[in-house]
Amino acid sequence: MIVILFPLSYQEWSEEQSKVIRTVESLDISADELFVHKLVDGTLLHNRLWAHISNETEDDRMHFIYVSPYEPDSLPVYGHTINQTALGQVKVTSLLGAEFVYWNGRGFETRDQTGTLTLGNMELARMLLDHYMVRGGITYEVIYSVFDMDRRKVLFYLKDEVEA
Repeated sequence: MIVILFPLSYQEWSEEQSKVIRTVESLDISADELFVHKLVDGTLLHNRLWAHISNETEDDRMHFIYVSPYEPDSLPVYGHTINQTALGQVKVTSLLGAEFVYWNGRGFETRDQTGTLTLGNMELARMLLDHYMVRGGITYEVIYSVFDMDRRKVLFYLKDEVEA
């Protein structure tokens, strides 16, 4: 089986200068994994959280994700704890997967050992398209999603649909 790889470049965008100021990361990835990279709200690269500004494709070949440093104040209530949780994760695996963290009213936490799933790229992409997710019979709102490239995990930040 031949796998076609697509070039993907993370570009740091400066709102003040209205232009790209540097390349943060460049890599070649499969078409399926490209969906995951483009659908998350942010990416953790080299222990730094980046917020996605926009995506672009050039001539159906080159792919770009425009990012800026994640600003915790940009997401009221949840922003600071999303940053802390993303940077505090340490479980590393070579398999792409999903990890679920839940809002407890003050911060995000892992509630059980079933918080991690190993999934295929398209299954992760499908999950990223949803605004709500049912886990264990409880409906959760997806507050934010982060692709931790170092650990190869997509972190889903979930909040109970009905505030207790």
